[in-house]
Amino acid sequence: MYTTKKGATMLDAHRGVSTEYPENTMSAFKAASEQGYEVIELDPAVTKDGVIVFMHDSTINRTGRRQDGSIIEKRTYVDSLTYAELCEFDFGIHFNEKFKGTKAPTLDEVLDFAYENNMILKIDAKLELFRMEALTTFVETVKAHKAKKLVEFTVQTLPFLDFIVSHFPDNYIHYDLYMDKWHLKECRKRLKNNKLTVWLRMDNEESKWCIYPPVNGRIYRLAKKYADSIGIWILTEEKEAEIAIRKYKPRIIETTGSIKPNS
Repeated sequence: MYTTKKGATMLDAHRGVSTEYPENTMSAFKAASEQGYEVIELDPAVTKDGVIVFMHDSTINRTGRRQDGSIIEKRTYVDSLTYAELCEFDFGIHFNEKFKGTKAPTLDEVLDFAYENNMILKIDAKLELFRMEALTTFVETVKAHKAKKLVEFTVQTLPFLDFIVSHFPDNYIHYDLYMDKWHLKECRKRLKNNKLTVWLRMDNEESKWCIYPPVNGRIYRLAKKYADSIGIWILTEEKEAEIAIRKYKPRIIETTGSIKPNS
C-alpha cells in the first residue's frame, strides 16, 4: 500500500519489480511480494507446444541470452520454440550476471506463487492475442487452481470482455483502451458479478508512446461514472503518485518498482 496525506492506494508492480530484477521472472515477482506490493502485472505468451509462460515481447531477443550470456542474433519468436527449447535460453543474465540461470516462468509456477503469497495477478491484454487452443488452456488452468480468485484480467475489446466474463463471472476486470461513453457503458452492462477498474495514463516518459490522451478531469469523471475503481499507469516518481492520489483517488497505481510500498 502507498499512503499519502490525501489517501492510500494499492501498488501494482509492472512486470514484477522490473527496476531491480529481470522483468516477468520469478525473481521479479517474488521481490514484489517481499517488498509489499499487492498486485503484479505480467505478460502471457505461449510456446510452440502450448506451454504458457510469461514474457513481454513476441520474440526472446531483448531479454533472452544463450547460456554463455551471448546475444541471440536471429529473431526468435516464443511460439517457434517448444518449452524445452525455451529452457535452453537464459532470461536473467541480460539484466545482471547475478541472475544467470533464470528461466521463463510458467503459468503453473506463477499461480502457485500467487496462492502461497496472496498476490493478485493482473494479466495483460496480450492474452487476447492467443489462439483459441492456448486461450482454452489458460482458462482451464486458472479455473482448476486455488489462485483462481486472485487472477484479474485486462481487456481491450468488448468480444474479449464477453469471453472472460463468461468464464470468470466473479473476477476483477481491467479496461484500458477506448475512453468514450459508449465503450465504457458497454463494458459496464456486460459484466456479471465482476468489478471494473478503468485504467488512465499519466502523461510522462513511461506512457508517452500511447496514442490515447492522458488523464484529465473530464476523462476521470467519465471513467468514474462507469468504473468501480480507477487505475493509474505507469508512475516512476513519488510526486506523481501523490498527484494521482489527490486528483483521481485510484484503487491501483502501476509502477515499474521505483515507487515502494510504505504501509
